[in-house]
Amino acid sequence: MKIRRIVFAAAVLTMALALNAENLITPPASVYLDTAPGVKCVQDKEQNTQKLLIEKYTQDKEGNLKITASLYYGTAPGDKYSGRGILAEPETTYKISFEYQGDVPRFWTAALDLTGDSFWKDRKRLKTVMLKPKSDEWQKAEFEVTTGKESKRLSFFVNLYVNEKDKTFDLKPGQTLTIRNASVEKK
Repeated sequence: MKIRRIVFAAAVLTMALALNAENLITPPASVYLDTAPGVKCVQDKEQNTQKLLIEKYTQDKEGNLKITASLYYGTAPGDKYSGRGILAEPETTYKISFEYQGDVPRFWTAALDLTGDSFWKDRKRLKTVMLKPKSDEWQKAEFEVTTGKESKRLSFFVNLYVNEKDKTFDLKPGQTLTIRNASVEKK
């Protein structure tokens, strides 16, 4: 009888903590698209979705056809630019999640620990995950990362990339990837 009460109390506490988890990315998600010409981001703020649309190939320095785009999430109060990540605490675990759907063969998502003032130089990749979307079904991505001792911000992004010089060259104009309900929660 006593064990049942303890199990019940633990379940209630777990549910209460889950309900109190705060999304540190305030909907609609604030994003920044870093792309070569040819990939467009269409954002629906009411539905809290970001759709990457591949319009055309571009070329790298050697003339190889390529598609490359990274969509960064999160903004802190007072930021001049969107998508530079949320304010984060050092040595803290965060849960990153979002739903995705599309007809691209694969994409990557990664979390970044930002330690300085430069978004491009003062960062360390914490985790990278490859995902394969389905065009007719929403799927959920969810993973945890722990920031470092000098962390100031946490950012995550989704990435589309192919280059014809690589073995796999299967992204094509007209394909899409849609992300919705992006979330970062402190554990």
